[in-house]
Amino acid sequence: GASNSVSRVYNVAVPSPVDTVVINEIMYHPVLPDAEYVELFNTSTTNAFDLSGWSFNGLAYTFPNGTSIRPRGFLVLARSRAAFRTAYGANVYVFDEFDGNLQSDGETLSLLKPGAALDTAIVVDRVRYEAASPWPAAVPGASLQLRDPAQDNSRVANWAVGNTNVMPPASVPLLAYTS
Repeated sequence: GASNSVSRVYNVAVPSPVDTVVINEIMYHPVLPDAEYVELFNTSTTNAFDLSGWSFNGLAYTFPNGTSIRPRGFLVLARSRAAFRTAYGANVYVFDEFDGNLQSDGETLSLLKPGAALDTAIVVDRVRYEAASPWPAAVPGASLQLRDPAQDNSRVANWAVGNTNVMPPASVPLLAYTS
């Protein structure tokens, strides 16, 4: 009557992803069509998060089952893998493509985790970017980058315009921008 299985009781509270998994970079004004992307960052040094069933309002995207983000890990969603690869090279792994479009005049992006009750969601992170002041000027090919993921990313001062964190292939001209 012996079994090969072992069970364990886990009595530690599951950590909250709120303010830990953050929208870290937004490319809404790419040089090439469909080369838009959004990057997530897990600021935790110890906890991975299961993103299965989470949705990304503004991108019209839902994470498939089995999706996770490791501690201190990044996850990139692109409008088009092919356009991303052409614009920025093949050195950055694109997790998946989204169906929506990042609005060039600004919009609200919300990362939502399914709540305990049916038809409820927990806002994990939310950013309202705009293409007008006080936001940094939209420069073709330069992304919005979060300055400090430990600070409130709804504050405009916590965002800067800078070169994308990925390098384009030699066939795409490099443009000089300052943060």
